Amino acid sequence: MDSDVLGSDVSKLSRGIRNIREVVRLNQAVGLVESSQKICESLNSFMQMAEEEIIRIQALESVALSLVKEITEYFHGIPAKEEAHPFRIFMAVRDFLTNLDWVCKEVGMINE
Repeated sequence: MDSDVLGSDVSKLSRGIRNIREVVRLNQAVGLVESSQKICESLNSFMQMAEEEIIRIQALESVALSLVKEITEYFHGIPAKEEAHPFRIFMAVRDFLTNLDWVCKEVGMINE
């Protein structure tokens, strides 16, 4: 999954939770019947769990991006700049490992 898509989806979910919270608040302000109160209680419970999960996902996303920056700094030897495609470093590592594998196979064939 693309990190930009994940970030966008998490933001959309967060906005949706805020919208649900507003609906629940308006329904509680109107003073609903008992069955509607049960629905509001269920929604409040759901929103609490959803907000906790969104916060957890955002924290994990932040950790993942900081680790990618660390890896980029390690391979480039300079502090990573904010770039449009922070995961590009993994393509470079993949290409390097592909070339290393090819060279190892060539050396193995020469030694036979």
